[in-house]
Amino acid sequence: MKFLAAVIAMVVLGGGAMMGMGYSQQSAAAASAAGGVSCVLPPGQGLPAVGPWPDTLDAVHVAQVAAAAGFTGPDLTIAVAVASAESSHRPHLTNQNTDKHRSVDYGLWQINGYYHPEQMATGDWANPWDNARMAHSIWEESQSWGGGWGSWVTWKKGLHTKYMAQATAAVAQLTKLGSDAGTCLPGPAGEGGAAMPGGPTECAAVSGGVPENQTVPVRHRRGTTTVNRCLAANVAALFNAAQGAGLPLGGGGYRDPAGQIRTRRANCGTSNYDIYQKPSTACSPPTARPGTSMHERGLAIDFTCGDGTVRLGDQCSRWLLANSKRFGLTNWPVESWHWSTNGR
Repeated sequence: MKFLAAVIAMVVLGGGAMMGMGYSQQSAAAASAAGGVSCVLPPGQGLPAVGPWPDTLDAVHVAQVAAAAGFTGPDLTIAVAVASAESSHRPHLTNQNTDKHRSVDYGLWQINGYYHPEQMATGDWANPWDNARMAHSIWEESQSWGGGWGSWVTWKKGLHTKYMAQATAAVAQLTKLGSDAGTCLPGPAGEGGAAMPGGPTECAAVSGGVPENQTVPVRHRRGTTTVNRCLAANVAALFNAAQGAGLPLGGGGYRDPAGQIRTRRANCGTSNYDIYQKPSTACSPPTARPGTSMHERGLAIDFTCGDGTVRLGDQCSRWLLANSKRFGLTNWPVESWHWSTNGR
């Protein structure tokens, strides 16, 4: 199989038919422009674009997402071996480090949320396709100063080496599957079409703040959490599940523009610059500028656990990290209490 540098030709599961004329034409045009043909992996062989994904992926699927992210040649094999050493192919894995920042590593390639916030902000860390892209971005940065795979402790310690044989076999199998079906680079597709960050499909159409009449109050044991209509059923199910697990989970959701301004004033300062221009990361805690907050869209919740906010490592945090994906919510690593449909 040839790895096409600029093209990701989508794979489709089940029947091999492209889903939708626009999607099919786009895929064929991309493959034709690169001198290849569309790739359709055998039914059931490719990793779906949308979750839920298994708690543990097989090595071929790890190779697939790594290849789609841009890893090629020997580095593709190393990428699979590093993921094996880092997470044992578990896309939902989180680990808290013992450094002074108490930083946390996330997902297949255990992306560090404190040291790599820019990469973490580009997608959903528990989405294997997104995590692979984050890993590739970090690897590319390291390449620019000669660090190679040095950002991963498992590589520096040689812990990946015992997985190299398995990784080599996975890449070989991926290559065979792709060659049998055509010359292409497998990318995300499947029963859900192209990948998109968490939340119900209709929430993806929400691109800015919404009026209150587009929100719904979700009642639960700890009170009421107001969210966008598109997210309400998921949030109600989440609180029911948390209640069933015996957790004192609550939280605040939607903020109208005036509420976001009040929050900025409290967290960022009282001047016009503080409220409307200061970078969100310069506030304590970080707070989005008015007009850009996921709270204004009704697509974010600041969770509480009992009488305080959710803190990393507490019972609510552990439960949310393990379960939130199935309800369409992702944590923003900078704030242990903040969860939204896109992780920001």
